[in-house]
Amino acid sequence: SRMLIGVRDIAPPLVQVISPNGGEVLTSGDTYRIRWAASDNSHVVRIDIYYSDNGGRRWQLVAERLDNIGYFDWRIPDTSSINVMVKIEAFDAAGNRRSDTSDRPFTIIRPSIRVTSPNGREVWDIGSVQTIRWTSTGITGNVRIDLSRDGGSTWTTIISSTPNDGSEQWTVTGPPTNRARIRIVSLANPAIWDVSDQDFTIRDTTPPSVRVTSPNGGEVWRVGETRKITWTATDNVGVTRIDIFYSTDGGRTWRTIATGLSNTGSYNWRIPNTPSTNCLVRIVAY
Repeated sequence: SRMLIGVRDIAPPLVQVISPNGGEVLTSGDTYRIRWAASDNSHVVRIDIYYSDNGGRRWQLVAERLDNIGYFDWRIPDTSSINVMVKIEAFDAAGNRRSDTSDRPFTIIRPSIRVTSPNGREVWDIGSVQTIRWTSTGITGNVRIDLSRDGGSTWTTIISSTPNDGSEQWTVTGPPTNRARIRIVSLANPAIWDVSDQDFTIRDTTPPSVRVTSPNGGEVWRVGETRKITWTATDNVGVTRIDIFYSTDGGRTWRTIATGLSNTGSYNWRIPNTPSTNCLVRIVAY
């Protein structure tokens, strides 16, 4: 008689995580290629991949029922941890399985930007050169810098593209405001941005430029005539008011002609009955 003897496969596959195997720093949202090596006395029929963000106490599925091709392109999840590990589980045709995990934890960081200056309560003068500063994590490519003068309700781009090196010089422009904020935006991923925590002030400290053009010396104007006083006045944020005065004693004392005028550049003055050969006109611009 003959007796048939069955041979059962009880040997599990061999499997090893190659990468990430410890110490790597990955950025959420990026794609990273997980690599492994797996073999079996017959063949590996299935690969499952897991990750843990707490050192292996809890595992979350990355992908399952993969062919044993040795790699998988993983979209890094939206998490932040310094205690991340990957686990590869291999199955053979007989249902045997074995797993391997990263030898040491690796890190996943969330990409971020943080404005550090101006971050609130600074006072920057119009025309001055100031340094905008920020820090970033996991950001590639250039950034854009925007300015708000109304506490963040509306924005204007002041630097359309600059390297993400943490600082950018800016010549401060008007108009003045006490509700200014800066926003830094990643050009590669505009969903990543940060704004000054509080308002800062843009201040106008430069006085207007003003020049009397007529009368400017040597004229003879008669009492009772109407003469045109003319001037030029400019400012970096605009002249909002003109006051006009005259003197009959060479500038020791002054009398008011008109105040609160618009910057039209001229004013029709009826010459008063104060005869003098030592008259001056003064224009004050605000």
